Amino acid sequence: NTPLYILSMITLQHTTFHSTHDGTHLVIFGAVHGNEACGTIAIRRFIAEMEAGYHTLIRGKVTCVPICNPRAYAANTRFISLIGT
Repeated sequence: NTPLYILSMITLQHTTFHSTHDGTHLVIFGAVHGNEACGTIAIRRFIAEMEAGYHTLIRGKVTCVPICNPRAYAANTRFISLIGT
């Protein structure tokens, strides 16, 4: 059997924008791999532009998660080891 590793629960920073009409819920993830910073930069820019009113959501909602792998992102490495943590 493959060992099962359970990560401690972490809270990922996220921002959700809602429209006044029902619709699809889009989730945008960044930094799934810790050394991929361009997605995080783009997501943070999109959040800032939404908050400043440059864009309007017509239907549904959008959730932005700029950093999905905070430990690897902080270390600027693609992956982190789950063994021994």
